[in-house]
Amino acid sequence: MIVRQKMVVQAEIICPQSSSIPVLDKYHLRVPAQELVELSSSPPPPASEIVTLESVANCSETIQGDIVETSSIVKFVPNIRSGSHADIGPRDSMDDEHICIDDLSGHLGSQFRCPMPSAFYAVFDGHGGPEAAAYIKRNAMRLFFEDSELPQTTDIDEVFLNELENSHRKAFLLADLALAEETSVNSSCGTTALTALLLGSHLLVANAGDCRAVLCRNGVAVEMSQDHKPSFSPERKRVEELGGYIDDGYLNGYLSVTRALGDWDLKFPLGSATPLIAEPDVQQVVLTEDDEFLIIGCDGIWDVMSSQYAVSLVRRGLRRHDDPKQCARDLVNEALQLNTSDNLTAIVICFSSPSRVYEPAPRRSRFRPCNLSEDARRSLRKKSKEEFDRTIFLEKKMALASLARRKGYLLSRNFSNQTSEALRYSLSLTSFSRGFASSGSDESDVVVIGGGPGGYVAAIKAAQLGLKTTCIEKRGTLGGTCLNVGCIPSKALLHSSHMYHEAMHSFANHGVKFASVEIDLPAMMGQKDKAVSNLTRGIEGLFKKNKVTYVKGYGKLISPSEVSVDTIDGGNTIVKGKNIIVATGSDVKSLPGITIDEERIVSSTGALALKEIPKKLVVIGAGYIGLEMGSVWGRLGSEITVVEFASEIVPSMDGEIRKQFQRSLEKQGMKFKLNTKVVGVDTSSGGVKLTLEPAAGGDQTTLDADVVLVSAGRTPFTSGLGLEKIGVETDKGGRILVNERFATNVPGVFAIGDVIPGPMLAHKAEEDGVACVEFIAGKVGHVDYDKVPGVVYTHPEVASVGKTEEQVKALGIEYRVGKFPLLANSRAKAIDDAEGLVKVLAEKETDKILGVHIMSPNAGELIHEAAIALQYDASSEDIARVCHAHPTMSEALKEAAMATYDKPIHM
Repeated sequence: MIVRQKMVVQAEIICPQSSSIPVLDKYHLRVPAQELVELSSSPPPPASEIVTLESVANCSETIQGDIVETSSIVKFVPNIRSGSHADIGPRDSMDDEHICIDDLSGHLGSQFRCPMPSAFYAVFDGHGGPEAAAYIKRNAMRLFFEDSELPQTTDIDEVFLNELENSHRKAFLLADLALAEETSVNSSCGTTALTALLLGSHLLVANAGDCRAVLCRNGVAVEMSQDHKPSFSPERKRVEELGGYIDDGYLNGYLSVTRALGDWDLKFPLGSATPLIAEPDVQQVVLTEDDEFLIIGCDGIWDVMSSQYAVSLVRRGLRRHDDPKQCARDLVNEALQLNTSDNLTAIVICFSSPSRVYEPAPRRSRFRPCNLSEDARRSLRKKSKEEFDRTIFLEKKMALASLARRKGYLLSRNFSNQTSEALRYSLSLTSFSRGFASSGSDESDVVVIGGGPGGYVAAIKAAQLGLKTTCIEKRGTLGGTCLNVGCIPSKALLHSSHMYHEAMHSFANHGVKFASVEIDLPAMMGQKDKAVSNLTRGIEGLFKKNKVTYVKGYGKLISPSEVSVDTIDGGNTIVKGKNIIVATGSDVKSLPGITIDEERIVSSTGALALKEIPKKLVVIGAGYIGLEMGSVWGRLGSEITVVEFASEIVPSMDGEIRKQFQRSLEKQGMKFKLNTKVVGVDTSSGGVKLTLEPAAGGDQTTLDADVVLVSAGRTPFTSGLGLEKIGVETDKGGRILVNERFATNVPGVFAIGDVIPGPMLAHKAEEDGVACVEFIAGKVGHVDYDKVPGVVYTHPEVASVGKTEEQVKALGIEYRVGKFPLLANSRAKAIDDAEGLVKVLAEKETDKILGVHIMSPNAGELIHEAAIALQYDASSEDIARVCHAHPTMSEALKEAAMATYDKPIHM
């Protein structure tokens, strides 16, 4: 196999010892020589955008001396602790392997000389069978430390670092060749590989494939590896130059990665130039006291969570229990909860010294000065204000210190695998933005593709921040799926159908009687359409008010700064923008063998526009949308049957709430066929005949329906947008991969809402949009997906925020549960609508609220008190001690909170 070696030069940046920032005295940036030439010959970016050592030092000078003091550079010696966890996930076989060696010198023997401490970690994600990954694991010590001639020394210098990198590259190539010669490994079998070698404070990460290593530096995720996928522009270009092709995101239509060990069916003949290579990308970094831990994981983890999400999860775990093994388990369990489709392997390696222990937060207690004199109260108020002012002062100084460290860190990064253009962006103060358009230019500061909840909110917020903004919407009406054919029209029908149901079944109990009650379906649909029309016009008015340019048409990226728009009047225009936000939302997920015609077999869109009430309606999928639409037509008289492949409805819901919710729906007449799949559909007889089969296989049955609603979830709308052309990375599900600033791997291109990982909810998309444009404008945005509320708008409604009891158990957290039934709530009894309960989960030691789940009338309104409590890390006692108006439904939340740490009053 021929491997073309790059010539590498050393670029050194000397950091003045007088700087008050705790950075290394020398950073080595490995830059390919050709890229260095390109960088020096290209025009420099504006001076205001370059991070220099002087600017970093100046930043630190604004910090008062009592907060950050000048100190000499002290070499950091990590205290290594690691833990790992693996799970087969939803797959039939386990193809992942991993290695954890905290004491490498002890493992290799006394003859091995290296800086201390020394450790070695690796993950291997097999494909085409487990043989390749298992073989590499069995032979790892020989391949990586014997045959590759690993250099040995107790001192680290430039010569050693070069030899170390070359040795590791050689090890990957030797492993690849070994798989070609190993008869027990099929030639169609292969594995991705990622290794991490720690020698003293020096960390080397080598990667071939889509495993990932992420370093936590002061809470910020720093990716130490690049995913080698066909969607990554440099890899795609390399593949095409070597005669390969990308088909539907797969290399040569076969493999989802562009680098791997093995897979010799794609590499023969031996020695030929092949688009599938085994040469790794290598990153080296010197650890400092700011580096807390390293996460290594196979793609089963990264397919469903961002690097920053994983870092935040592990960081919270270490604060709670300081156990890296439990943190690895937490990562795997979280990925399972997020419905990963692959095997899962995670390793967490902590670098903290023994003195750096994460203490659990103390339990909060409220001090109630009920019997103090007025002088004592004035003294307490004065002291509290002084403490508050001091806290704000310290937080500001800490923020400035953190900013200084992050700027210094930019200079320490290894840019060996980045283009010169990417290097300039990485050294920019706003590395996630291309800046702003000049005055009088036709170019916009921000171009938003998509006018749904995320897109139109992002556009308005950008304009409010003073940015010249354009929004492109293909539908011709703003509001997206949510406003036009989703959230809003469905809630209109839910309310109308509930009023009819109450008139038929409940009004008489309150002394209100009618001679007859009739359904006027056209009038009901007219009310729905009127609400939608008024709201869409309202958003257009907001665009005019905020001076957002509105372009009606289908937008497609033709470059990182240009969008080609096929307008709805048949024309075409090019919209230019310094920053482009993809906010195209999601589409209905189709099922194999089922064709949606929006007449007899309908999506949620068609279910909102039926011209008559079906006698029998079958809903495929027991999620939020299916149950809501089933409720609409069930209240109007349809016989509803819900077919669900899983063993339970709404899998993301708390288990106890779910069971009570299902019983409530069954009392309303809804029937459920769980653990059941649809294997055939026949529409030849005028109606619809479904052939059903147990999910695990077995005897088939049939089910007749007038209308079938396909509600099996939604899929990101990312195809046909030109993402592949400009090199924007997506995952296997078509979701766009972004960092914590919503930036893609292409500078100046961002993504929000349903097209990125996270819950597919309109309000989540809105928060994404606001945070994204705040980042673009140089401000700080914030969205915490752990604290996004979710609501099922049936009757009773079900709302939740935070973790379920099942998730808390899986994370190994000791907790308390407080519950309060609506039957004991005076307002619920007064209105004769007392079905449901409130459930509060709180951490046992600190009383911090972990999750709240409500099943009640208007639960979607009640949940926001809990959302605020979670956002500010409140305790159950905090909620319990807030005075709630009487009689209200919200008192049930107060009582449930009381039940968590003490006892409720009214039960």
